[in-house]
Amino acid sequence: MLIQNNVIDLLNRLRDQFDLTYLFISHDLSLMRNFCNRVAIMFRGQICEQGRTADVFGNPQHAYTRALLASIPVLTEEEAAQKPKVTREERDAVLATSTSMKE
Repeated sequence: MLIQNNVIDLLNRLRDQFDLTYLFISHDLSLMRNFCNRVAIMFRGQICEQGRTADVFGNPQHAYTRALLASIPVLTEEEAAQKPKVTREERDAVLATSTSMKE
């Protein structure tokens, strides 16, 4: 994490100094939440949701986005309570068979 923090700090300084724009492709949603102004979520090769980071993370509209955000590990019950709710049907519809919830 120390190296990642150093790289992100450097990217932030360069962005501010040179008015840069970055395009990241990442599975690290926690990083994207804290670094990006806008995000796009891809599902099966297509963008299923995009917008301001705060909007997408705060009020996800697509079931896949909700499932992704609900899967981010958290440390406290308070953080867990803030995760989006995903029904079993939604989860089964958007996740691979090997990862869907089974009874």
